[in-house]
Amino acid sequence: MKNKRFEMLRRKMKQYHRNQPWHGNSPRGDYIPHLYEPPYRSLSYWSDAQFVLNRRRVWVFHVHPRTAYQDEIERQVFDQYWQALSDGQRDWWTNKIPTYKKLGRSRKKVVSYRLLPETDEAHQRLWQAFFAQQDAAERDGIDYTVRPSAHIEVSADSHMLNLVAPVEVLTMDDVYALVDLARRLMKRETTVRELWPDYVYGREHWLAERELRDRDHALAAQLHNHA
Repeated sequence: MKNKRFEMLRRKMKQYHRNQPWHGNSPRGDYIPHLYEPPYRSLSYWSDAQFVLNRRRVWVFHVHPRTAYQDEIERQVFDQYWQALSDGQRDWWTNKIPTYKKLGRSRKKVVSYRLLPETDEAHQRLWQAFFAQQDAAERDGIDYTVRPSAHIEVSADSHMLNLVAPVEVLTMDDVYALVDLARRLMKRETTVRELWPDYVYGREHWLAERELRDRDHALAAQLHNHA
């Protein structure tokens, strides 16, 4: 039995593609929203592109497992740090200090908030402590693993393929290869399990790539300063 909602969205996607101009900006006709040109990074972190398949548009949002691993580091550090803060420190952290109005002898309620200046010393100390905790977690790694995965979402204008895969997307040729891979996955010609049956990214990979990540951070800072 067909899924009525999915069939309705399929029709809407085709209608959208028929009525809205397609802005493919690459020689192959794909839409590539980012620049891939020298100087190239050492590692890939995330990338995305859009292409047309069977008169429907497909976004592929690619994340390398190292990026998913780093996201988990940041999530764990923030959760641990937030739990350790007092209510007052959380107010400082969010840069939002409540102003109270008394309601009798012992009761009070929040009537407004005031923002702290960005240079507030106590607020800066909280930020510095957080970054120090995050730097330590990134230096030592965490007990966490990432496996390749592919998840498809559907909207009224396009498919969205959320892909976690150990492919390096650094050049335009790499982007084209990513689009070709996404097309094969969408057409069910292959699966992530067939492509990477035993791949697991964990602490060992993270620590081995530290020098390359540092090199990429330095390159990003250099490009930002010259922009």
